Amino acid sequence: MISQTKNIFVLKKNIVWFPTNLKKINLKKNINYFRQHNLELIKKNIIQEEDFLTLHINLNNTIENIYQLFKPATKYDIRKSNEMNLNIFNIDINDSNEIKKFITEVKYFYKKKGLRNLFKINNLPKDNLILFVLKDERDWYSYSLFIRDDMRFRLLIFINNYEKIPKKNLGYSSKKLIWETIKYAKNVENKKIFDFGGLSKDSKLKGINKFKESFGGDLVYEKNTLYCEIKFIKFLYSILNIFRR
Repeated sequence: MISQTKNIFVLKKNIVWFPTNLKKINLKKNINYFRQHNLELIKKNIIQEEDFLTLHINLNNTIENIYQLFKPATKYDIRKSNEMNLNIFNIDINDSNEIKKFITEVKYFYKKKGLRNLFKINNLPKDNLILFVLKDERDWYSYSLFIRDDMRFRLLIFINNYEKIPKKNLGYSSKKLIWETIKYAKNVENKKIFDFGGLSKDSKLKGINKFKESFGGDLVYEKNTLYCEIKFIKFLYSILNIFRR
């Protein structure tokens, strides 16, 4: 579980990633946003809720067994990527120059794909983030940003360098970066779950869904929930929701 508190005027908003129980969360005086959970919550205190579908790889399995679940085309792409002079690097999340470059590339990628970009790294708990880049001696190929707690290694952002790298090579490098981060999550960080960060209903993202599904993960149904026990806040949100319709 990851908990992050933000001030909203005189109130506090808890953003809680991957909660499994409510014992360590102060529900009485706060607005709570539970991200990716299967908690049993009191319905009258739920302000907003959405279903969230994602893919998990069970990292308790051996690396060999995990790899065997990949689709043949994905295994082929990983083998092809091994013929390229590519290296993976863990970027210091506190290096302002590197992070600025990453944010610039994220904006460009989303604009090129015609996607809505709500990504703001400063809104995330820095201590729980880890950023990787795959590159050769001249250019970067792919970036991947993850958020992690004690159990889970969850993909947040994945982008490719369509500006300079041929599409075929990006296909190879993308599979390699995911494969290397799966191994990192299991062998270095000893996590139990590799989470692909959701499957989208947006038709523009069908290709990304197919990419994630090629790694053979298990479908997992979770929820994102805005939750509050304060009557006035619940009333205020009910009024706001009327005008949003």
